[in-house]
Amino acid sequence: MSSIFLRGRRLYATVKNDLGGWAQVRTPFLVGQDAEAEKWARAREREAELSRQARGPGALTVAAYAETWGAARTNASAADDRARLRDHVVPRIGHMLLDVLG
Repeated sequence: MSSIFLRGRRLYATVKNDLGGWAQVRTPFLVGQDAEAEKWARAREREAELSRQARGPGALTVAAYAETWGAARTNASAADDRARLRDHVVPRIGHMLLDVLG
């Protein structure tokens, strides 16, 4: 179940993403538009659920691959590589299937 919160004049939502984790995302709504923001957040969660169902249990996502790839790294820049993936790649395209990108 999503929740709406305020940062400045902008409404944000905590929603379950298509990887099954929770994410805080900026909504297109401002103070006073709480009902619209909640409706928007529920729609994002429905989309994420449909994506999880369509992907199925055997499909490999960018996030899943990044996790296993990063865990296997032992070189000097491994920690930096994992941080870049975690902070920049996974939030943007972590939900995408590898076979779609390839």
